[in-house]
Amino acid sequence: MSNNLRLLKWLRGSAIPDSCLARHRIFGYKPGGVFYQFGNYPTRNPYYPTEADWNLLDLYAQNGLTLINIREPWSDINGFFGKEPTEPVNEKAFRRFIEECHRRGLKAIPYVSPGYMDVHNPAYRPEWSRGVGYLVEVYEKLDHLCPGSPGHRARFFSTVERIMDCYELDGLYLDGGTRLTIPGCFNPHPDDHVHFSESNAATHTEAVTHDDDATEGRFDAGFYALWNDFFCEVYGRIKKRDGIAVVHIGADRPSLFEDKCWDYQLVGEGITNSITSVEKTKTYAPYIVRFNDWSRLVTNWEKRDLTPNIEAVPGVMHATMAACIPY
Repeated sequence: MSNNLRLLKWLRGSAIPDSCLARHRIFGYKPGGVFYQFGNYPTRNPYYPTEADWNLLDLYAQNGLTLINIREPWSDINGFFGKEPTEPVNEKAFRRFIEECHRRGLKAIPYVSPGYMDVHNPAYRPEWSRGVGYLVEVYEKLDHLCPGSPGHRARFFSTVERIMDCYELDGLYLDGGTRLTIPGCFNPHPDDHVHFSESNAATHTEAVTHDDDATEGRFDAGFYALWNDFFCEVYGRIKKRDGIAVVHIGADRPSLFEDKCWDYQLVGEGITNSITSVEKTKTYAPYIVRFNDWSRLVTNWEKRDLTPNIEAVPGVMHATMAACIPY
């Protein structure tokens, strides 16, 4: 938005508006996002920020960045410290970090997942599961939770309210865990799950088959609608507190949900070509935040050669700068 009427008059008289893909007024856009690694996890020594952290926050503020997406090591994901997956490993340190972000005008947005929970965490309940297998990564064994589980819904919705109020957060980074490629729930012992569509299959497969395409379409649509409602519930609680929602639902795939119940969609994971991805996502509403998956962008990932190609870095950075434009 601009109060410069001469500039606006010039724009109206030029051909620029005719060459634009869409007309969109920008309100409340926060430029620049950072993925912040808050210590390491698992650990024997809970992290406490040092002068190096404060210097980084100064650097971000001085260069006009705004969103500090705090990665999951801030919390006791696996329950090794006997805490909930959304409780800080070091509460005093976490509060101090949030305060320092606010002192510099930065927005602190920590990681939480509406769809993942580690089976080792004491808070985990198998009756919340979708029964579609696990995501196993090094020390994690993450189950996929069902958006129709009343127990999971009650716990997660109350978690959103608790941590935003307790730690004066500016929003949440919601790492999906939705596994939309396998729609449906196949838990044999659910806690009275409510599903918008049911499958006849007793167990999941990588490609659940249905009697015909129409049946499959209704089944998939019901699953997406259930997650859509879940995210809307979360978004409502975040916006009630004037917060910001950043959501990650896949590499750079378009949303399958009816509502855009977030402020920024995070894209970039697993992407091997930034230029192609920028072109693909330029019309995603309302805004996107892009991060670089360096393991894919500057290595020969397909052949598992992880030797970095340093010469490729400038091109990736230029594409990233282009992707910072609000679109």
